[in-house]
Amino acid sequence: MIRPPVPAVLVGIALCVFVAISVRSMWPRICDGQFSAPTPYHSTDRYLESVLGQDASAKLVAGLAKLPPGKPIIILSPAVNAQSAFISALVCYLGWPREIQGISVDAADASSEVAKIDPHAIAAIMFYNIPPPVWLPTVEAGRGLHIAVMEAK
Repeated sequence: MIRPPVPAVLVGIALCVFVAISVRSMWPRICDGQFSAPTPYHSTDRYLESVLGQDASAKLVAGLAKLPPGKPIIILSPAVNAQSAFISALVCYLGWPREIQGISVDAADASSEVAKIDPHAIAAIMFYNIPPPVWLPTVEAGRGLHIAVMEAK
Protein backbone atom coordinates (compact mmCIF):
# COMPACT_ATOMS: atom_id res chain seq x y z
CA MET A 1 0.00 0.00 0.00
CA ILE A 2 1.31 3.42 -1.03
CA ARG A 3 0.92 6.17 1.53
CA PRO A 4 0.51 9.75 0.24
CA PRO A 5 3.07 12.20 1.56
CA VAL A 6 1.99 14.11 4.66
CA PRO A 7 1.93 17.55 2.94
CA ALA A 8 -0.55 16.25 0.34
CA VAL A 9 -2.87 15.05 3.11
CA LEU A 10 -2.63 18.43 4.84
CA VAL A 11 -3.38 20.28 1.61
CA GLY A 12 -6.41 18.03 1.04
CA ILE A 13 -7.72 18.70 4.55
CA ALA A 14 -7.16 22.45 4.16
CA LEU A 15 -9.00 22.41 0.83
CA CYS A 16 -11.98 20.58 2.36
CA VAL A 17 -12.14 23.07 5.24
CA PHE A 18 -11.98 26.00 2.80
CA VAL A 19 -14.81 24.59 0.65
CA ALA A 20 -16.96 23.84 3.72
CA ILE A 21 -16.55 27.37 5.13
CA SER A 22 -17.12 29.00 1.73
CA VAL A 23 -20.28 27.04 0.98
CA ARG A 24 -21.63 27.73 4.46
CA SER A 25 -21.18 31.51 4.08
CA MET A 26 -22.33 31.73 0.43
CA TRP A 27 -25.30 29.35 0.44
CA PRO A 28 -27.82 31.83 1.97
CA ARG A 29 -26.85 34.47 -0.63
CA ILE A 30 -27.21 31.99 -3.46
CA CYS A 31 -30.67 30.93 -2.23
CA ASP A 32 -31.83 34.55 -1.78
CA GLY A 33 -30.68 35.55 -5.28
CA GLN A 34 -28.25 38.17 -3.98
CA PHE A 35 -25.70 37.31 -6.64
CA SER A 36 -26.26 38.98 -9.98
CA ALA A 37 -24.94 38.25 -13.43
CA PRO A 38 -21.86 40.28 -14.29
CA THR A 39 -22.31 43.25 -16.60
CA PRO A 40 -19.67 44.79 -18.88
CA TYR A 41 -18.81 47.35 -16.16
CA HIS A 42 -19.51 45.14 -13.15
CA SER A 43 -16.24 45.79 -11.32
CA THR A 44 -15.89 49.52 -11.99
CA ASP A 45 -19.56 50.25 -11.25
CA ARG A 46 -19.10 49.05 -7.67
CA TYR A 47 -16.61 51.84 -7.06
CA LEU A 48 -18.17 54.61 -9.13
CA GLU A 49 -21.74 54.16 -7.83
CA SER A 50 -20.87 56.21 -4.76
CA VAL A 51 -19.97 59.15 -7.00
CA LEU A 52 -22.16 58.88 -10.09
CA GLY A 53 -24.99 56.57 -9.05
CA GLN A 54 -26.33 53.52 -10.87
CA ASP A 55 -24.75 52.50 -14.21
CA ALA A 56 -21.94 54.95 -13.45
CA SER A 57 -19.32 53.45 -15.75
CA ALA A 58 -21.58 53.42 -18.81
CA LYS A 59 -22.63 57.02 -18.12
CA LEU A 60 -19.02 58.10 -17.75
CA VAL A 61 -17.93 56.33 -20.95
CA ALA A 62 -20.85 57.90 -22.86
CA GLY A 63 -20.00 61.34 -21.48
CA LEU A 64 -16.32 61.01 -22.39
CA ALA A 65 -17.30 59.96 -25.93
CA LYS A 66 -19.14 63.28 -26.40
CA LEU A 67 -16.01 65.33 -25.71
CA PRO A 68 -13.85 66.51 -28.60
CA PRO A 69 -11.60 63.63 -29.72
CA GLY A 70 -7.85 63.91 -29.88
CA LYS A 71 -7.55 66.23 -26.90
CA PRO A 72 -6.62 65.11 -23.39
CA ILE A 73 -8.77 65.42 -20.30
CA ILE A 74 -7.35 66.65 -17.02
CA ILE A 75 -8.61 65.42 -13.65
CA LEU A 76 -7.79 67.53 -10.61
CA SER A 77 -8.15 65.76 -7.29
CA PRO A 78 -6.94 66.40 -3.74
CA ALA A 79 -3.38 65.54 -2.89
CA VAL A 80 -2.91 62.78 -0.30
CA ASN A 81 -6.38 61.28 -0.78
CA ALA A 82 -6.46 57.60 -1.71
CA GLN A 83 -10.14 57.59 -2.77
CA SER A 84 -9.61 60.52 -5.15
CA ALA A 85 -6.54 58.88 -6.65
CA PHE A 86 -8.51 55.66 -7.15
CA ILE A 87 -11.46 57.44 -8.82
CA SER A 88 -8.99 59.27 -11.08
CA ALA A 89 -7.41 55.95 -12.01
CA LEU A 90 -10.85 54.50 -12.85
CA VAL A 91 -11.63 57.47 -15.11
CA CYS A 92 -8.28 56.93 -16.85
CA TYR A 93 -9.10 53.24 -17.26
CA LEU A 94 -12.57 53.87 -18.68
CA GLY A 95 -11.39 56.71 -20.90
CA TRP A 96 -8.79 54.65 -22.72
CA PRO A 97 -7.46 55.22 -25.43
CA ARG A 98 -7.96 58.94 -24.79
CA GLU A 99 -5.16 60.62 -22.87
CA ILE A 100 -6.28 61.49 -19.36
CA GLN A 101 -3.96 63.24 -16.95
CA GLY A 102 -4.56 63.01 -13.22
CA ILE A 103 -3.13 65.90 -11.23
CA SER A 104 -3.13 65.99 -7.43
CA VAL A 105 -3.41 69.50 -6.00
CA ASP A 106 -4.25 71.22 -2.76
CA ALA A 107 -7.82 72.57 -2.82
CA ALA A 108 -6.51 76.10 -2.32
CA ASP A 109 -4.21 75.70 -5.37
CA ALA A 110 -6.88 74.56 -7.83
CA SER A 111 -7.48 78.02 -9.31
CA SER A 112 -3.80 78.67 -9.94
CA GLU A 113 -3.37 75.19 -11.43
CA VAL A 114 -6.30 75.73 -13.82
CA ALA A 115 -4.91 79.14 -14.83
CA LYS A 116 -1.72 77.39 -16.06
CA ILE A 117 -3.67 75.13 -18.45
CA ASP A 118 -4.13 76.10 -22.10
CA PRO A 119 -7.91 75.67 -22.63
CA HIS A 120 -7.44 75.09 -26.38
CA ALA A 121 -5.13 72.13 -25.77
CA ILE A 122 -7.60 70.03 -23.74
CA ALA A 123 -11.13 68.69 -24.09
CA ALA A 124 -12.21 69.11 -20.46
CA ILE A 125 -11.14 69.53 -16.87
CA MET A 126 -12.70 67.30 -14.23
CA PHE A 127 -12.68 68.30 -10.57
CA TYR A 128 -13.09 65.46 -8.09
CA ASN A 129 -13.52 66.55 -4.46
CA ILE A 130 -11.96 69.90 -5.38
CA PRO A 131 -14.15 72.99 -5.70
CA PRO A 132 -13.78 74.37 -9.24
CA PRO A 133 -12.80 78.02 -9.65
CA VAL A 134 -15.83 80.31 -9.55
CA TRP A 135 -14.86 81.89 -12.88
CA LEU A 136 -14.94 78.55 -14.73
CA PRO A 137 -18.39 77.27 -15.77
CA THR A 138 -18.84 73.61 -14.81
CA VAL A 139 -21.52 70.96 -14.80
CA GLU A 140 -22.05 68.79 -11.73
CA ALA A 141 -21.76 65.21 -12.96
CA GLY A 142 -22.02 63.50 -9.58
CA ARG A 143 -21.30 63.86 -5.90
CA GLY A 144 -18.03 65.78 -5.75
CA LEU A 145 -17.47 65.58 -9.54
CA HIS A 146 -17.61 68.72 -11.67
CA ILE A 147 -16.70 68.93 -15.36
CA ALA A 148 -15.68 71.99 -17.34
CA VAL A 149 -15.89 71.35 -21.09
CA MET A 150 -13.51 73.49 -23.09
CA GLU A 151 -14.54 75.21 -26.29
CA ALA A 152 -13.61 73.24 -29.41
CA LYS A 153 -11.29 75.38 -31.54
